[in-house]
Amino acid sequence: MYGTTIYGGVGNYGVVFELSPSAGGWTETVIFDFTNSLMSYPESGLTFDSAGNLYGTTLLGNRSNGAVYELSPSPSGWTAQTLSQLNIEGAGAVGGVTMDPHGNLFGTAGEEGPGGVYELSPSNGNWMLDVLYVWTSGFDGPQDTPTLDAEGNVYGTSNQTGAHELGQIFELSLSGSGWVFNDLHDFRGSDGAYPIGGVTFDATGNMYGTAAGGAEGGFGVVWEVTP
Repeated sequence: MYGTTIYGGVGNYGVVFELSPSAGGWTETVIFDFTNSLMSYPESGLTFDSAGNLYGTTLLGNRSNGAVYELSPSPSGWTAQTLSQLNIEGAGAVGGVTMDPHGNLFGTAGEEGPGGVYELSPSNGNWMLDVLYVWTSGFDGPQDTPTLDAEGNVYGTSNQTGAHELGQIFELSLSGSGWVFNDLHDFRGSDGAYPIGGVTFDATGNMYGTAAGGAEGGFGVVWEVTP
């Protein structure tokens, strides 16, 4: 199993760790230590590609709000590479990235700012950043790793944007050479507020997720959106 801690390590900038089954228990190995401020405070989970490389994000980058990194295995350990610095509406990256079948990475930035959704595409040994959508009003934006459907549409939630600034569920669909933003639902408080945790689909196309607040008692809800 692989994961991250937002703090810890030599400089207290966070680590990436591995847990390996061993003699009926688990052995922890720190496979990467974020020892300086070029990339720091990894808060998201990790994504593997078919070659065994790991991808993730950090809350802060080199004079930027967020960064996307790759960890590549080698006989001597893991090698880190910064794929892109993120400066999307002044928001840090909390959610991770998801990879489409073509090797493109999709992610969000929305910590302490409305933020946006981005795509990173491999190009001649580098990665090209394309910001697909930005929110220009509201407070915290998307906090989670986006979800892709079979057609390549991008889905997720935004924490404190929307008509009531209590969060919304969104879709980004590719149309021609651009992306179209669809607001699928604005939370009102009575049906939930401040969605966080990402979204998932069932086999018939219903979408599910969670909201941290709202509803009776204000302790959050599990919601469903039906097509």
